[in-house]
Amino acid sequence: MLVLLVSSVVIGCAKSTTTTAPATTTAATGPLLIGSIGPRTGWAGVYGTDGQDLKLAYADYYNARGGINGRQIKIIEYDNESKPENDVLYVKKLIETDKVLAILGPIINQDALAAIGAAKFQGCPLIYDLPLSIISEISQPGSNIFGIDAPPGRYFMATVSRLKEKYGVKKLAILTTSDENGQEDIDWITQATESLGGIQIVDTERIDPDAIDATPQLTRIMATNPDAIHLGGGGTCIGPIMKGIQLLNINLPVAGATGFVGKEMFDLIKGYEPKEFFFPVMMPQVAALGVLPADDPIMSIANKMVDIWQAKYGDSRGNREQILFSWIGWDMDSMDLIVKAINEAGPLPADVTLARKAINDALENKIVGLVQLLGTRTLTPTDHIGLSLTGGVILVTSKNGAPSALQD
Repeated sequence: MLVLLVSSVVIGCAKSTTTTAPATTTAATGPLLIGSIGPRTGWAGVYGTDGQDLKLAYADYYNARGGINGRQIKIIEYDNESKPENDVLYVKKLIETDKVLAILGPIINQDALAAIGAAKFQGCPLIYDLPLSIISEISQPGSNIFGIDAPPGRYFMATVSRLKEKYGVKKLAILTTSDENGQEDIDWITQATESLGGIQIVDTERIDPDAIDATPQLTRIMATNPDAIHLGGGGTCIGPIMKGIQLLNINLPVAGATGFVGKEMFDLIKGYEPKEFFFPVMMPQVAALGVLPADDPIMSIANKMVDIWQAKYGDSRGNREQILFSWIGWDMDSMDLIVKAINEAGPLPADVTLARKAINDALENKIVGLVQLLGTRTLTPTDHIGLSLTGGVILVTSKNGAPSALQD
């Protein structure tokens, strides 16, 4: 079952689900060996299983169509059981024993940091998902560590920048959920205001993610006379927040957060949206919301991801909307990125160390203007993520429960 996006960030020694390649396989012949580490069991299993399965579905989809340049993709996967120490173990095994060309995963945050620690300086490209902090290796030429998405701060840079530039906001109030996700968003919003300058945070209020009444928090916020309100976290409290804003006749710009975005959100806020209300949307969500033209390249990639998933699992594990609102877009991008790098590397030498170096060099120097679900990516020796940290975010608004991309 697909796990839907319900918060802005999810923080994150079993047997391999595939067999190790035969000893006769070299980097130049036989299947393209790609390692995958992620949680299928343990506390993070509910978040990681779909991503692991997307990689397997991706390999099956392309293998059934002749593979990549005639070579089959072979995923060598390990379940880290949601334990960082297992990430260290499996990174070493994938590099030293399985002889993979690259490693994808694991998911954020402790697991990814553990894997990065084990993989750095080892020459084998590792593409992690989303640690909450900037990893120094992504700006070091020759490093074998790459990221698939920028930290979530870029989404808040987009919202806070709009509040400042379009609405002239100088005093900002924050209302986030009382859970860990809400605290993380407070930190990101604060960081964005400090980076942009000229904005004072005048109040920070917390609310239970499932609260049914937000008027106490909103009343306290209005007592500080803010110019705008920025929401954070995620949960069904978005409905009561919007109803409270209308009930108290609050006429201020309201910025949202990715953690609230989902079909349920639009149902909860329908008819209660403030006049000036906008929120950042992750690219897979944009495709699900239908706010892009049908011929947009993002839609083509999203449709292919749905095809890949349903080719293996049919409709038994989610419809199109559920697929696009899940976390598997990150895994789709990581698979596309590593396959693109392998192609750009050209014919690989038989020696796996040299083959990894060729792929690493291709990642650093030959990924230019690659359109992906998370944005248009250009990697350089000093930028191993390749997505803008301050731009490239689509802002969406809602009127009577119907989403639309901002046009100004």
